[in-house]
Amino acid sequence: MSQQTPLDDVLRERLQPDEFALYQRLHAAHFFWWKAHRLSVPGSLRGLRSLLHRAGAVSLQRDQVHKTSQPFYDYAAELGLPLDRFDIDDRLTGMQHPGHPGQRYFSEPGDCLAMYANTRLGWVSHGVGNALTFSLPDTLRNCLRDEAREDGWSTLTAYRCPPFVDALRRLEFWSVADFAARLAGRHGLAEEAAEAPIDALAALVDDASDGIDLTAVRRLADDADALLAEHRPTYAQAGEAFAFAAVLGVLLDQLTARITVPNGMNFWYPLTEAALTATRQFLPRLRDLVESAGTDHDRLTSALDELAADCRAYLDAPNARHEPGPAWRDLTEATADHLRALGFAMRRHRRDDVKNADTVFTASNALWRWVFFHDHRRLRPDLEGLGLTRADRDRAAGVVLRWLHRPWAVLSAEDVGPAFRGMVPGDEENGVQRAFMVLGDLLRSEPGLYLQKAFNVADPDRAGALLLRLIDSRYVLHACRQRVQYLRFEDEDDNLRVQGRLLIEMFTAWAYGDDRRMDRLEDDMEDVVRLLRDGAPWCQEFLNADRPVTTRQRTFAAQYQTDPEAWCKRLFRFDDPGFFVDEHLGFMPPERFSFLQA
Repeated sequence: MSQQTPLDDVLRERLQPDEFALYQRLHAAHFFWWKAHRLSVPGSLRGLRSLLHRAGAVSLQRDQVHKTSQPFYDYAAELGLPLDRFDIDDRLTGMQHPGHPGQRYFSEPGDCLAMYANTRLGWVSHGVGNALTFSLPDTLRNCLRDEAREDGWSTLTAYRCPPFVDALRRLEFWSVADFAARLAGRHGLAEEAAEAPIDALAALVDDASDGIDLTAVRRLADDADALLAEHRPTYAQAGEAFAFAAVLGVLLDQLTARITVPNGMNFWYPLTEAALTATRQFLPRLRDLVESAGTDHDRLTSALDELAADCRAYLDAPNARHEPGPAWRDLTEATADHLRALGFAMRRHRRDDVKNADTVFTASNALWRWVFFHDHRRLRPDLEGLGLTRADRDRAAGVVLRWLHRPWAVLSAEDVGPAFRGMVPGDEENGVQRAFMVLGDLLRSEPGLYLQKAFNVADPDRAGALLLRLIDSRYVLHACRQRVQYLRFEDEDDNLRVQGRLLIEMFTAWAYGDDRRMDRLEDDMEDVVRLLRDGAPWCQEFLNADRPVTTRQRTFAAQYQTDPEAWCKRLFRFDDPGFFVDEHLGFMPPERFSFLQA
């Protein structure tokens, strides 16, 4: 019989309270960006690695090759036994509590690389194993400079490639500037170009089967920069429109991140039924306010009763699948908007208490969430591939635009807060972010009408077209981050990568050749830096050992031994300000992890 000890319990015991609190903050921030946007933020990643190492929760992997065989799990998979007890269809019932998402269990070598790569919105990835370990060769690869880094033969994992991440950020800036220029009544930033950078990126990724050429992505980002430089007066004069576009883009990113997530809006029948029932209880004393807003009080009451009864019917028959018709949809959307208008009226006239007004808004959002839940359940099979054809892009943009009309039916404050935190200096604390307040009037209105009023957009059709253009750009960028797994270095000089690869091969072969060497490194990983800078002793031992040494290795060893310090400067980050090896250890932090104890 074995017991499981959660990683957090180990860290809570071994770290100081302020260190553990820092770990929790870094962990929440890191996995927010990773799960929603496939952004592995270097700062939080380094901090998590360092704290896990300081706590003694991660140890040096003693085998040079991963033990990937898992007989019990492989046998169970052959029998079709769902060991992780996770089924995506469970999220499509509307019965799963939003605060208790399903968990996917992973049992694998303890560096958590595969688990990290498979962590997504919609569930929690939970690793289970005897130990968390870091790989020596992966640690050294993490210490390489960008120009010398590779994960495979002339390839690099996309989320580990800063030039790729930077290129997409530059294209993201282009999407904001282009939208702002058009919103301010000027022409866009690609009117004379044969193809907008975003369209070229979509074509590049859609045509790729395994990975894309980093040079081609950089070229697209350079094209975007050239357009930005050429049209700087155009978007620089947009002023308020540019600030609005930047903040709106962030909100659209949060919505777009959920288009492939089963029940990405977290619809839950019990919450919907409870909100409708609670609103129904105090609605009679608000008859005059309801009627003054142009809504028939008795019809609204009847609609609440009917929809609450629908919820209870599906709660009583959880295996039934609700397939609503047009009449149900019309009733639900109309009721949701009547409640929304009532909530605004209650706040405007300060009627009843704040808690009841919040309940009315909760009921309104829950009804829209119910509608979006059914729409999305029907459309998701066509969205989950994150297609980049024109038809795929139009379909996705249409879904996000519809969600933008009622974003609180898809997002929660917890979804929005981290995304906007820090956009305004001094706005790093919890609470409503000041940057988000730029969107206040938009969220209280209808997006198209707001653009007409605030920015003098000529007509609703143009307003809708502008929004769809920005949504499309953000969707393409999101799809690229999710779909591109590897970058190839087809047109770039490979010399540094080959030299880095050879040095790591030789050093790790030397280290794994003697348990005493591994003990020394595990006691002090900074010793790796000292050994590589010194060079001669370990390199000579490698060459003299009873093992095959290739001609290429001997040739490079001779070059390296002439000036190890210079080679370290050329290949590694060791001399960068604030560099510590423990921040670059060869493992990825787990979302959750439990240690098995016999």
